[in-house]
Amino acid sequence: MINNQVKVLLGVAALTVAALSLLVYEKPDAVATKPREARRHERIVWAEPETKPPGTRIRDAQGERHRLKDFAGPTLVVNLWATWCAPCVKEMPSLDRLQAAHDEEELRVIAISVDHNGPDVVPDFFDENGIEALEPFYEPSMKIFRDAKAEGLPLTLLIGPDGYEKVRINGEFDWDSSEAKALLGMVRGPATASTQSGN
Repeated sequence: MINNQVKVLLGVAALTVAALSLLVYEKPDAVATKPREARRHERIVWAEPETKPPGTRIRDAQGERHRLKDFAGPTLVVNLWATWCAPCVKEMPSLDRLQAAHDEEELRVIAISVDHNGPDVVPDFFDENGIEALEPFYEPSMKIFRDAKAEGLPLTLLIGPDGYEKVRINGEFDWDSSEAKALLGMVRGPATASTQSGN
């Protein structure tokens, strides 16, 4: 009987820890009170209110130029990456699955290669790794890396439907995880999240 009670208590404790870990994402204001320099090195950082994403021009596969604001409307998952970056390569398939699972009018993954010869190497990389849902974008000068104040690759910016940066993720992230679903739900907002859960 005592052993059973101990098992129950341990199970409750584990669930409590999991719930508390999600509270980190539910309190961006508390995170934002930390000094900017202290927050820069955290893996997941909530942006300050009305933080605009970089205005750097990027190119699509046809050579057309765009800015991130041109894609405003859906939630944007803006990923800076390169084919020579091992964590980027590991992350890319889950980003591809994320896009495949969502209509682009609801959520769009903007994968921006900073390879200096991106148009020459990215199409082959996509083919070899079975990346089918993502459209390649390019910014070979690394200006977007500097404008985003990135510390390394990969860097992912989550931009809400209002066009403002909500969260940045430093380093590789598992976009198949429950953590990712919770984070995206908070960025999209309660109305969108509840609609999605009803589908």
